[in-house]
Amino acid sequence: MCYNVRIEMTRDEIADFFRLDSLQAASALPERDGPEKRMTLGQMLPAATTSAGAVGLEMLYWGFTPSWMKDPKGGMKPGNARAETVATTPMFRQAFSQRRCVVPANGFYEWMGVKGSKQLLPFTAADLAVFGLPGIWDEWRMPDGGVRRSCAIVTCDPNGDIRPYHDRMPVILDQDEARAWLSDASPKDLQSLLRPFPEGALQAFPGQAFKP
Repeated sequence: MCYNVRIEMTRDEIADFFRLDSLQAASALPERDGPEKRMTLGQMLPAATTSAGAVGLEMLYWGFTPSWMKDPKGGMKPGNARAETVATTPMFRQAFSQRRCVVPANGFYEWMGVKGSKQLLPFTAADLAVFGLPGIWDEWRMPDGGVRRSCAIVTCDPNGDIRPYHDRMPVILDQDEARAWLSDASPKDLQSLLRPFPEGALQAFPGQAFKP
């Protein structure tokens, strides 16, 4: 999954997943000209974040840019954060404590095949048309005074569905778990959400694999 997620939903559907008013989505997210099936590192992702305890929607750049980075052009901007260390890694620990987010998704992709002829294989959750990808975000101030808000998505060990393709998978949250990730839950409770999705609960669609 590392840098390929499927987001194919309207603003109203995003608002509904987070139990927000559609007007909030309209004011925070751009109108979508059509379904966008594959979003990759370096693009803007719709996400739910919290401010003063209230959940809101915004667009976040996918590629974590910490506030202390001097020049993001030359620095590492990771798209993923490991569940096992997100709370303790210096780059992520403050964001884990104070700035969490959830990216709504319909699925994600894994590479399949051999070098030279690899294709992206789509996966979806059998019982969740929309699910949440937990993340952390930060804000970097540009020299011209502009602000870039960016995120990384949390990954964990793969379940049996993903293990043949990759040694990591995204953490997948249902609607209630997504709200819990955005709450002021204790670090222990937050960590309990960062686990592999149940084996057998993901569906792959080999007939829809494609070479990007």
